[in-house]
Amino acid sequence: IKNYIHLRNINISKNQLTSVEELTSLPNLLKIHAVENQIEDISFLSRDIHQYLQILNFSQNKIKSLPLV
Repeated sequence: IKNYIHLRNINISKNQLTSVEELTSLPNLLKIHAVENQIEDISFLSRDIHQYLQILNFSQNKIKSLPLV
């Protein structure tokens, strides 16, 4: 996924993913849809990487806390 740095929208829903740390290599994302996975940690969002990110949907995951932004 690192080779697709110009991606703007990504939908990785319903894949039983446990981590989305690889998204840090996509600085131009506008939208992330990661519904119905097994994701517990989204702390990568606290890093100042995704300056264009406008929409996040991590519903129906196992997230217990939100990162400070």
